[in-house]
Amino acid sequence: MPDPSKTEAATPKRKKEAREGGQIARSQEINTVLILLFALIVLKMVSLTFFFSFEKLFTYYLGHLGEFHWTPARVLFDLRKLAAQMLILISPLFLAVIVAGLAAGFAQAGFFITFKPLMPKFSKLNPITGLGRIFSKQGFAELLRSTIKIFAVGFVAYLTLKQHFPQLLFLEEMGLKQGLFMTAGIVYQLIFRVLMAAALIAVLDFLYQKFQFEQNLKMTKEEVKEELKQAEGDPRTRSRIRAKQRQMGMRRMMQSVPEAVVVITNPVHLAIALKYTEEMPAPIVLAKGAGFVAEKIKEIAKEKDILIIEKPPLARMLFKVDIGKYIPSQLYQAVAEIVAYIYQIKPGLLNPKD
Repeated sequence: MPDPSKTEAATPKRKKEAREGGQIARSQEINTVLILLFALIVLKMVSLTFFFSFEKLFTYYLGHLGEFHWTPARVLFDLRKLAAQMLILISPLFLAVIVAGLAAGFAQAGFFITFKPLMPKFSKLNPITGLGRIFSKQGFAELLRSTIKIFAVGFVAYLTLKQHFPQLLFLEEMGLKQGLFMTAGIVYQLIFRVLMAAALIAVLDFLYQKFQFEQNLKMTKEEVKEELKQAEGDPRTRSRIRAKQRQMGMRRMMQSVPEAVVVITNPVHLAIALKYTEEMPAPIVLAKGAGFVAEKIKEIAKEKDILIIEKPPLARMLFKVDIGKYIPSQLYQAVAEIVAYIYQIKPGLLNPKD
């Protein structure tokens, strides 16, 4: 019986682990019905060939019994020959059973191979555990399904036999072949109708098994949280990693500040370092920051003798540009005035090749 505390649907990881362990939603009824149905179809298709081939074989052996020299070697030879001929005759039936078994498994679970269900589990040998399964809710459901299946199949069989009962009364008046063919036709119809009833039961059983499987795989809220933690890592660890990444990014940004030609400030709260040469189509935001970071940028600019200009409106607009990106076209005019000023006081700064 599912644990009432397990209220959450199974995660993809839980489903994958269950599948790898051989736990899938499947109905044995579907396997049985498909195997019998394939076998019945093949038997119907080759029934005449079967009949006449068997008739020919037995007619030959029974008609030549007096001609054989019955030695142990001869008997063994004839038995092997007869077995080989019979095996050839029934091989389509074996092939149909194999194909049906594979098709039933593929239809329910797709293609996968696992050997875990073959591993011995000593817990299954415990008689107390076995009795618990028999008298559990699941055991009662199995009993109920079996009872319904027996009644449904029996009812269909009764209706079919009742329909053909008048024909069966005249069976003894028919010849051997006619009686065999009539009986075979009735048996075929009986089995086919029974299989159709069983197929309906199998579909319902598969839906029930799928529902039961989903219920058994459900997880508690704590299990879901723990799995999420394992998948994404501990929150504290992730926080430390992000902090470390920010520190490394900040360090790289500060190391690039000496390449700037000017730092635009707010003047206290913001600082944006711009890089520009005559070969570049437009200035690039090299570094930016607010508060402590802005102070650090200005400190480096002073150490490297980089021009610091106070332009509050321009600084606010430049602060919106991502690091490493060219400034937008609407700021070209304002920045061009600053570039022209820099060219006047430090003409070689914008053309390092000279």
